[in-house]
Amino acid sequence: MPAKVNWYETDRILLYVVSAPLTLIELENAAEEAWALAAGIPDMIDIIFDYTGLPEMPRGGMKLVREGSFALPNIERVALVGEDPLIEMMFATMAQETYRPDPSVHKEVGEAASYLRRMAQEDRT
Repeated sequence: MPAKVNWYETDRILLYVVSAPLTLIELENAAEEAWALAAGIPDMIDIIFDYTGLPEMPRGGMKLVREGSFALPNIERVALVGEDPLIEMMFATMAQETYRPDPSVHKEVGEAASYLRRMAQEDRT
């Protein structure tokens, strides 16, 4: 499945993985899954968006991400896993529009999760 969402760390960090070939319908279904998983979680959550298997976002894809999973009201931070300056720029723009911290960029999912845990710990102190 080219777009899937599940808990990386239950009730704390969502892992959103996309790969090619990716359709807008699959991206929309993943956004719905993110909302379903986050429903009822009273605390803020973080999202890891892993696009290492995606050479390019399909046309209209970032709009779906912005209006779908990025619109979750309880998102704290977004960590990107991949290396695409255009996707990074679009996520940074969405972060500014929603008054969230700029997304962090990482080479692997484990590194992103460690960063998000460290930031959550710093927030608590």
